[in-house]
Amino acid sequence: MTKCKLTSRTAGFSLIELMVTISIIVLLSTISMVVYRQASLNARDSKRKADLETVRQALVLYKTELGTYPVRTTENQASFTAVLGTLSDANYLGNTSTLIDPKGSTDPYGYRYYSDGTVFTVCVELETDGVPSTTDYCTTQP
Repeated sequence: MTKCKLTSRTAGFSLIELMVTISIIVLLSTISMVVYRQASLNARDSKRKADLETVRQALVLYKTELGTYPVRTTENQASFTAVLGTLSDANYLGNTSTLIDPKGSTDPYGYRYYSDGTVFTVCVELETDGVPSTTDYCTTQP
């Protein structure tokens, strides 16, 4: 008489192996999303800073040739928009449509300009956690 050996070997993964694998995938995905989001925030802030540098250079050229900066006594978005128009009309800035906020023109990141004619300040709000921060990035030129 032969003895029958019962074995219950089946191909596949156990529930524990599947749970560990899924947990690792979820963890790696979460880390990737956080890193990507932070990189996006930093990239948008870098573009804002670069835009301010472009405007600063145009303003310096404007003053070099005309002797004074465009005067705007109210520091707000309207002053910034107006000075962009002034610089563009005088051919110190090219296409000002490239100087819109990287999140779009409807977002509340305030670009601001102020000048008394001898000194100017241009500022923008930077992002923290995807919302405007209380920390401004400003450039001032005497």
